[in-house]
Amino acid sequence: MKESKGIFTALGMIFLVFAVFTTVIELTTSGFRVGVLMPYSMAFMCLVLAQIGEHLDSTDERSKTIKRTSASYSFYATVVVMLVLSLLVNTDVLKVSASALLQILLPATIFILYVSLLVVTKKM
Repeated sequence: MKESKGIFTALGMIFLVFAVFTTVIELTTSGFRVGVLMPYSMAFMCLVLAQIGEHLDSTDERSKTIKRTSASYSFYATVVVMLVLSLLVNTDVLKVSASALLQILLPATIFILYVSLLVVTKKM
């Protein structure tokens, strides 16, 4: 498990450096685009997996409970985020295209899932 922890940490750092580099480039040339959020969510995912990977590897009941509880929490949180985004778009508070909305929703879903995994793992 030590190998995968190191690999996930290295991947997280690579994604983080790429995300910061891309953000700096975007801000200096054309402004911020929401497509930059994906490398940040990938970096977060890898760094969380480096921390909690040993808790999810085993096939014992604790691991199954962590996965099941986390999936439940992240499902409800994702539905709430989708409802809020839908409300903001339908009332013209947020004016974005469908592709930009998906570029916001996908990283948000990844972030929600791995935050819930981290929280449930630390609570159990």
